[in-house]
Amino acid sequence: MKQDENYKHTLFSLKLASAVLSLTASVGCLAAGPTFTVDASHPAGKVSPALYGLMTEEINHSYDGGLYAELIQNRAFLDSAATPVHWSAVNGKDSAATIALDPTNSINDKLATSLRLTVAQAAKRHPAGVANSGYWGIPVLPKATYRATILAKADSNFSGPATVSIVSDDGRTVFATKSFSGLTTDWKKFELTLKTGRVSPTAKARFAITLDQPGTAWLGLASLFPPTWNNHPTGGKVSNQDFFFHPHPARDKGRVTVQLKDLPPGKYGLAVHQIGYGLNDPYSRYLEPGQPVDLSREAVAGLKKISNGNPVSKTTVTVKADGLFETTLPLRENDVFLLSLVPEKQTLI
Repeated sequence: MKQDENYKHTLFSLKLASAVLSLTASVGCLAAGPTFTVDASHPAGKVSPALYGLMTEEINHSYDGGLYAELIQNRAFLDSAATPVHWSAVNGKDSAATIALDPTNSINDKLATSLRLTVAQAAKRHPAGVANSGYWGIPVLPKATYRATILAKADSNFSGPATVSIVSDDGRTVFATKSFSGLTTDWKKFELTLKTGRVSPTAKARFAITLDQPGTAWLGLASLFPPTWNNHPTGGKVSNQDFFFHPHPARDKGRVTVQLKDLPPGKYGLAVHQIGYGLNDPYSRYLEPGQPVDLSREAVAGLKKISNGNPVSKTTVTVKADGLFETTLPLRENDVFLLSLVPEKQTLI
C-alpha cells in the first residue's frame, strides 16, 4: 500500500484505462448559493492530448498596452473607483481646470462612471483640460495617422469646441491636433483623425482633451489608436506583425535530464509528447509557403497530420531496484514536453 502511494505521488503522468469522475461543487459562503455539477462519466467530446503546456498571462501590460494597440490607459475610467488614475488636469498660467470621477453621469451599466472636467478659466491661447499619460507615454511616429474616439457631453452653458491633441509631456510641442464641436447635454460619439508631420519619434508625449472657454464637460470614454495592421480600427500594432507573420526557427538550448525517484521496480511504457517549432505546430508550417489564402485538401490534411498530438517517441524502460528513472531530452527554445510513464499493463497516452 505504501508503495502504491509513492507511485501515485511521483509519476509524471498517469492515464488509467478507464475512469469515472463525478464532482459536485458548491459556490457560496454560509448562505446557500449557486451550484454546478460536473459529470465526467459522459464525455461530450474528445480532447486532443496535444493541448498541454499552454498558458497566457497578463504581465507588465503585455496585452492591454502591448499586443492591443490602444494607447490610452484607463480609457473608460474604471481602473479605480476612487481616482481617475493615469489622467491629470491640464492647467496653465492663465487657465484652470479640475477633474473628478462622476458615477452619477454614466453612459450605461457597463460604462458605469465618467470623468467630469470643470474648466474655470480658459481662452483660445490658454486652453485647459485633461490629459492621459498612456502606457509609458504616447508613442509619436512621423507622418502617421492616429484615430481618436471620444464619448462626451457638456452642460447646457457650454457651447464651444473641444480639441484633442498629442502633445509633449511639458505641453510645449503639439505633434498632432484636431478640434470638434457639437457637444450637447446628451452623450455623443466623436471620431477624429490626427496626423503627425515630419516629427522625431518619441514616447515622451501625452494625449490631451482641452476646452478654450469655461464650462463643464463629461467624458465617458476616450480612445486613441496608432497605425494598425491592415488599418483595422481596433487591431494590433504594426510593430508586432513582423514577428507574427514570419517563421522563427527554434535554436538549440542543449539537453535536459529528467529524473524520477522512488518508483516501484518493473517495466514501464514511456511516451514523450513534444510541442515546439515544427512539432505539433501547424502555424509555422503554414507560414513557410507564404501564408496561402486558399489551402488544398492535401495541404490541410498535411497540417493536420503534423499536429495530431501523437507522441514523438514510445519506448519501454525498466526501473531497477533503486527505483530511479532517468532520461535526457534535446531542448530547443520554447519547447514543451509531456512525459507519460505507466506500468506496462496500463495504456500509454
